[in-house]
Amino acid sequence: MSAGQAESPRVRVKDEGLEGLEQTVLECVPDTSTSRTTGELEEVLFVVAGQGELLLPGGERHPLEPETGVNLGPGQEYELRNETSDPMRLVSVRVRGPASPECGAEAEAGRVVVRRLADQEARNATSEREF
Repeated sequence: MSAGQAESPRVRVKDEGLEGLEQTVLECVPDTSTSRTTGELEEVLFVVAGQGELLLPGGERHPLEPETGVNLGPGQEYELRNETSDPMRLVSVRVRGPASPECGAEAEAGRVVVRRLADQEARNATSEREF
């Protein structure tokens, strides 16, 4: 398997109260892997096409398929791997995490949450529901 990944141009947003938001479309071509890190940022990945795998330090593996989301805390290293014959496309959104330990910055470091949309309970939208 070769290392490599093509990325689209990044879109950066700077608005009142929303600095440092960065959105990128990632494409993992067939039979490749790429190592990445979140650095000081939080990152959300959402698979829009193809299949692959997320590998974490220590050997933890998570399958990736369309409508799978991954929430990565600051300081997280990971690898995206595509061993299929089709490209895997993901949307990456990065944003600066909490600014101080009081906001949970220490607790969030190294956090990884992987969810498939198909596995989530459907709930009705109401005015009392919080996100």
